[in-house]
This record gives sequence, C-alpha cells and structure tokens, in this order.
Amino acid sequence: MWGLMRKQIAAANYTKPGDPLRIDCGYRPNGVVRMFQAISLESDADDAKLLAFSALGLVAGVKRVEKADLELTAIVEPIRQAEGDEPGEERIAQYRFGVEIMEEHTIRVMTSTDLPRIAETARRELRV
Repeated sequence: MWGLMRKQIAAANYTKPGDPLRIDCGYRPNGVVRMFQAISLESDADDAKLLAFSALGLVAGVKRVEKADLELTAIVEPIRQAEGDEPGEERIAQYRFGVEIMEEHTIRVMTSTDLPRIAETARRELRV
C-alpha cells in the first residue's frame, strides 16, 4: 500500500504559498481525499495544535483544488506508561488536550494500533 500512496504532501498546495507543513501520506479513493499525519503527544501537544490550526485551510483547499472532501486522520501512539508507572495527571491532561483539539477541528484521531485496519481499508479502496 505504501507504494501507492502520495507522500510528504505539501500543505501549500492547498493553503497558502510558504506553508511549511507537509502531510505524511494520503490517497484518493472515490471522490474523497484521505490524508494521514503522525502526531507525537509524548512530550507536548504542539504538533496537534499545528495540525488543528491547519485543518480548516486544508479542507477548503482540497475542496477547491481537487473538488473533493478531505478526511484528515492523525495517528498517535497510545499513551504509554513510563517504566511501569501510571502516566501522571499532567501527562494525561496534555494527551487528552492534543486529542480533543484535533477532534474539535474535524480531524479523526486513531492510534498506531489501528494501522493494520487503516491499511486494509486503503487496500480495499484502491482495489489492490
């Protein structure tokens, strides 16, 4: 599947010249563009805020340029325990903030454990 996907998609193609954001990968089945971005919530929620800030422009740009709807998905790691300890309250709050800010901006959030299912969907949609 990886070979059939577009990679390092320049957001500037859809937003404004100079936009430095690059979306990890995507494909276009049946009139919808699906884009996927890996987001780390391990140390902070900055990447989540950046993607959330960019989402509206990406949606409008894909509609304008490709005449298609955009389904933007963030792939995050499940919150992990550090050395057998439960994640602290601050870490949990930061993780939740990252997920919630993306979901509030119509970004679907899935974890890396969902990748096999995402790949299977892409395989079916691209008829491979």
